[in-house]
Amino acid sequence: MQIFPYIYEPAKSIEVNNLTNAFLTENPDIKKKIETLGWIYHEVGLIIPQTIENFWSGHYFPYRESWEEIQISLTNCFFGLYKQAFVSLRSALELGMLSVYYNINDDGHNAVNEWYSSSDSLESNTPRTDKVWKILLSNINIKSFNDKFDLKSRYDKLMFLHNYVHTKGLKFSNSLGSLKGNFQTFEEKGLKSWLKTYEDIAVIIITLHLLNTLWR
Repeated sequence: MQIFPYIYEPAKSIEVNNLTNAFLTENPDIKKKIETLGWIYHEVGLIIPQTIENFWSGHYFPYRESWEEIQISLTNCFFGLYKQAFVSLRSALELGMLSVYYNINDDGHNAVNEWYSSSDSLESNTPRTDKVWKILLSNINIKSFNDKFDLKSRYDKLMFLHNYVHTKGLKFSNSLGSLKGNFQTFEEKGLKSWLKTYEDIAVIIITLHLLNTLWR
């Protein structure tokens, strides 16, 4: 059913989804990469400690939300909503960082309380990036790895994702800087750019979780 005067309709997203699936059938290497990244990102959650003490604490919540944002991002991408897919990737990155931040040195069940409860206290505010990195680098393994491979600079390069949230001009709009119809269309460039960004995020979050695990 078409509802006027709206142009971004679900039916058009279904058309884009069909074109996306056809493209992946013709490019199985891209499909395989999406699947592989998904399995790895999903499995990294298994290394976050689950004990009787922390089971209901909310310490797992940031990772779970990050993984859900990844999946929502994928769906938006397949439906031709590329800008929204990048916005969800930004959320996935920030939540993934918080999942390490709050679980640093296995103290997530205590550290996460105020934030998880969404209280009105200042302590419940989502920590700023500089504070997150300060805590992350207090872990000797993360610091040593960062000193050698400059993981933070890889993170900094992903700050362009904020531009999709605030629509920094044509490039970061729903058209992705292209001359296209003002409705959902399949864009190979958009899909490939999304996948590259997803891979960069996955590498950072997975690496941080693994390094934090080595602390134990």
